Amino acid sequence: MPRIVHDPWRPTSKDGIGGQHIAIVGYSHHLKGGDVDCKSLTRDVVRDVIKGKKKLSFFTSIQNYFGYNNPKDFWTRVLFFNFLPDCIGDSDNKYGKGSDEQHRLAQDRVRRILSKERPDKVFVFTTKAWQKFPNTIENVGDQPCTPLFPGSPEPSWGIYEMGSHRVLVCGFRHPQYAKGQNIKRQVEAFLAMR
Repeated sequence: MPRIVHDPWRPTSKDGIGGQHIAIVGYSHHLKGGDVDCKSLTRDVVRDVIKGKKKLSFFTSIQNYFGYNNPKDFWTRVLFFNFLPDCIGDSDNKYGKGSDEQHRLAQDRVRRILSKERPDKVFVFTTKAWQKFPNTIENVGDQPCTPLFPGSPEPSWGIYEMGSHRVLVCGFRHPQYAKGQNIKRQVEAFLAMR
């Protein structure tokens, strides 16, 4: 049976956030009893969040970091995908790390999505994914990415060059493990970078 690869959620509005094309990255989907995995899972989840059918703290926290109260106002403006290209498993494994094969496929997929969608900035809201993301210009070899704030290793950011297009990418803590005000300040600082 061929592997299911989730399609990203694409913005339906051309407005972006602050005039920028933004991508948001989570880690993975997991299935609950009776759920069926499919290519459209990511799009279906975001569509349900926008319609208010699903109240997921991950999505609510992120839109709040950007100063949006209404899910529709925010999620229609951004690209969203999870790092892992398919489900990590069921609810019993929702905090798993994924397999080496999933990570390899994920890195290739990240490059393809960024090359095709050409966001200006990528906000990775999970340390697990950020640690496995493809190397940026700055962290080739053992070199770390650049700290967003001097003197603090988290969050860090780097650059991808996709042909003539430059993409800034920053790794943040997962909303479940972060203090909202700290992440909001970090998001604002990264969003303001030019």
